[in-house]
Amino acid sequence: MPRSDIDRIREKIRLCQYDMSAHAMEEMAEDMLTILDVEEAVLKGQVI
Repeated sequence: MPRSDIDRIREKIRLCQYDMSAHAMEEMAEDMLTILDVEEAVLKGQVI
């Protein structure tokens, strides 16, 4: 069975095989979020 997109994204996060754009970093800073906040949300969150 093929893995879902979110499963592939989570695997990339676990392996630290991703880049965060400068724009994303600016948006995170405006919302006072860290990379760890975003990683945790992706790894533990639900897509509804």
